[in-house]
Amino acid sequence: MHNYIAIERVRFEENAKIVINLAINDEAYQIPPFIFLAFVENAFKHGGVVTAEDVCITIELIEDEHKIILTTTNNFIPTESNDQKGIGLSNVRKRLNHYFSNNYKLTLKEENKMFTVKLELYK
Repeated sequence: MHNYIAIERVRFEENAKIVINLAINDEAYQIPPFIFLAFVENAFKHGGVVTAEDVCITIELIEDEHKIILTTTNNFIPTESNDQKGIGLSNVRKRLNHYFSNNYKLTLKEENKMFTVKLELYK
């Protein structure tokens, strides 16, 4: 995830507001690969459609003794094509169900031209 974010920072140069907060206490706690990456990619994909100076993306990964929470927020331009759903979210939901069964909560919220994804993985 660090490498992907670094590549995106280069793409947007200094023009975008990109805020990253990673607070992981237990480096040994393992999660399946690429669980978070689809949400981070989507934040850059959909947040990157506005002009670079207007891009606002926040990625926060917080861990405590009971859960890990990923929150991504990005601005976007609402269009009719935003209503079309790709296969990415469907695939991630399948992976979450496979690995975490009912031990997760995924919340998607669209408000004031901002899109927020909150994924809580319960330990």
